[in-house]
Amino acid sequence: SRTGLRGWPQSPNLHHNFNGAGNFVDARIIKTGFDPNTCRSNFHMKHLLRRGEFSEARRLFDQMPHKNIVSTNMLISCHIKSGNLLNARELFDSMVDRTAVTWTILIGGYSQHNQPNEAFKLFAEMHRSGTEP
Repeated sequence: SRTGLRGWPQSPNLHHNFNGAGNFVDARIIKTGFDPNTCRSNFHMKHLLRRGEFSEARRLFDQMPHKNIVSTNMLISCHIKSGNLLNARELFDSMVDRTAVTWTILIGGYSQHNQPNEAFKLFAEMHRSGTEP
């Protein structure tokens, strides 16, 4: 059988992949205040993105009932890597809360794709928002 990450069986049902050990992982995640379903989905999305399965990762993201900043940052970063700055910016603009990491991902993306004016404008916007770099 094909494996995903070093012995983790691939399955559309990610919870199946954590069989047994998943209970311990879920308990640790819940104890820290995170949603285990979101964490599992983020893990799976990261795996899909590393394999270059962007459309599958996007479908998973769109179906996630609870997205967190990690989910969105991963997708923004992927849009940037594929040169799709418009979608990256739309996703960024749709976010209610952003961290310095979120701002830096998009600012760096503009710089990498030779759009220094957009990078500078976004940096100024970040400064006005009160977010420290």
